[in-house]
Amino acid sequence: MDSKMTDSPPGGETSIFCGNFGKDTVTQSTLEALFEDKGLVVNRIDMKRGFAFVYALPGKDGQSVSSVVSSLQGSTTVPGGTNVLRIEIAQGNGPTKQKEIQRKQLPPSSQLFVVNFDPATTDEETLRKLFGGFGTVTRCDIRGEGRFAFIGFASTAEAVKAREGTNGGSLGSSVLSVEFAEVKPPRPRYDEYDRGGGYDHRGGYDRGPPPRDYDRRG
Repeated sequence: MDSKMTDSPPGGETSIFCGNFGKDTVTQSTLEALFEDKGLVVNRIDMKRGFAFVYALPGKDGQSVSSVVSSLQGSTTVPGGTNVLRIEIAQGNGPTKQKEIQRKQLPPSSQLFVVNFDPATTDEETLRKLFGGFGTVTRCDIRGEGRFAFIGFASTAEAVKAREGTNGGSLGSSVLSVEFAEVKPPRPRYDEYDRGGGYDHRGGYDRGPPPRDYDRRG
């Protein structure tokens, strides 16, 4: 299976949630083998921190996705692991999934949203080095206690190239998820507000120009 993940699953496939990894080492190839050994056709795997989504089609010999998932529930561990995996048909209308879908629908921009890296081994210097190979990095902010980051480029073309080269790729033992981020317009400065009234940042209250005499002609 190609290690690069597609933007959206083709029609007809089912999304399977796999979780409860704990400290066990669970890789993309491990999950691929788990479901293909049961006869399913695995199209892609979206690795997250501590869980994953497996997108699969029914087997060529008639194995249904639901029956395979049922057979794996409650007793499946990975080789060398101790945690029993949580395996179930994914609920596609959850708020997290909806946000992910919305991000995938954003038009290309100069800003990227990056998740799934290991916060224990990844800092801003690591990300700058990784993404700097695709263009001029103008911004690198790790947020959410190290759970995600925003990477800015000097141009949209550079960001497009960076996303193509890193989305679904590996950083250490993690598989990165990279999407375009919404670029918000800068906030107006105080002196750009209507001077007709309001707080004057130089000191005092700006009462605006004096009122004109009432025009009785019209």
